[in-house]
Amino acid sequence: MNYRRDPSVSEWDSAHFGVRIATFGPTEERGVTHAVSWAQANEIALLMARCPASRTDLTLSLAKEGFTMMDTFVRYKLDLLAHPEIQAKPGGAAREACQADASEISQLAGEVFANYIGHFHNDPRLPGDTCTDLYAQWARNAFTDTKLARAVLIGVDNARSSWFALLKDHGDGIGEIVLGGVAPEARGQGYYSTLMLHCLMWFQAHNFAIVEIDTQLPNLGIQRVWQRLGFEIFYAGHTFHKWLPV
Repeated sequence: MNYRRDPSVSEWDSAHFGVRIATFGPTEERGVTHAVSWAQANEIALLMARCPASRTDLTLSLAKEGFTMMDTFVRYKLDLLAHPEIQAKPGGAAREACQADASEISQLAGEVFANYIGHFHNDPRLPGDTCTDLYAQWARNAFTDTKLARAVLIGVDNARSSWFALLKDHGDGIGEIVLGGVAPEARGQGYYSTLMLHCLMWFQAHNFAIVEIDTQLPNLGIQRVWQRLGFEIFYAGHTFHKWLPV
């Protein structure tokens, strides 16, 4: 997701990592300088920024202020109204998860996103285990916070869940697959395509028109799956980190 223009404290990230963390999404060069001054005044330890990859001026301004690029991400979307033929492959069973599944899905998320190439894991000053646990906690919290997910889907054709996905409702007919993946031992068997098809069927059944999803630029394999399903890229952005003395 993109960050709001004005800097603000990320309470959840701050509590998780044990340092004050703030985010902002600059739209002009002077906004970068303002955000750094604000962070210094508010005793922020880690200031994170996101900007469009097309805005070279903002990228250079962030670098000039001491920010380090931590990832490049891409966003795709699919027009469901133009793809009414979506159906899951035979043998790929799935269901909506319930509160009783929270611990298993949290553990699965931790396994899926261990050593992920996102901006948290790419920052050498953030402990890797703590970064991985962020995704586990995100998945667990999705069972109690509807702002994180409207539904959680899981693959159920093995002794344990082979995959999971968090589905979010942005309103106005727009949905998003905000987090998901395939268990390490189940990879290479076509489960990711099954995951995507079940998610799209869920969104269709609940009358969504558009589905969005994002990933890191080097994650080429899943982008090829999206493209085969009809997704089109519509945005690319960079994430930056700046550590400040506190």
